[in-house]
Amino acid sequence: MTDQVPYALRRVRLPEHPILYTVDQVAVILSLSIEQTRHRIAFTGRELGGSRRMKAINISEPGDKPEWRVSERELKLWLARHGWKIE
Repeated sequence: MTDQVPYALRRVRLPEHPILYTVDQVAVILSLSIEQTRHRIAFTGRELGGSRRMKAINISEPGDKPEWRVSERELKLWLARHGWKIE
């Protein structure tokens, strides 16, 4: 029955757990280069970030290559602080 509902009227439920974005994904969301995006991120554990920078955490195992992620909450807070509207 739901196959007959037009796509525009379908609803989807997003996951309730926090989403972690890669630096590449944040760059796409902000329409910036990866380098420009890196200047807007404070990499936790590597540098002290100012309050104007979004915070990224390293989710890799100790000794492995860092895998930096920005939480959905952190991204939304940063966007709101910088005048972006979230749709």
